[in-house]
Amino acid sequence: MPELDLDIDLEPNPVEVGKMLMVFSLALLIFSVQGFYSMRSVEGQINDSEQTISEGLSHVNSAESQRIIDALQDVQGISQEFQVIEQGFNNAQAAIGSAEAAKEEVRSTKENYQWMVVASILGAVAGLMLILLGRE
Repeated sequence: MPELDLDIDLEPNPVEVGKMLMVFSLALLIFSVQGFYSMRSVEGQINDSEQTISEGLSHVNSAESQRIIDALQDVQGISQEFQVIEQGFNNAQAAIGSAEAAKEEVRSTKENYQWMVVASILGAVAGLMLILLGRE
């Protein structure tokens, strides 16, 4: 019967571990930076939408607009249309509240991505140190 050599070295090679850590850290860095900038873009779009809705509401809520609306409500048949318009503006105000909640979620996600960038940089540095120290 042939003899089996079962003397296998299972000790991890620091250089190989360092290389793997570098690859995973750099992949995480790329993912995190891309995610951060995507969230920044989404935040800008939410801000633009919120500003547009706010400007529209400020025009409708102005004293001149309210005077015109009050004068037209006395005209028979028009008051029904104004109730529909008023409901639309109430919905717009609710949308501003939803946009603010969405902005907070985006800010939180951006912060998470920033921490992921920090962790990936630390991982890459640790991997580089393992590679350099393992070659000695």
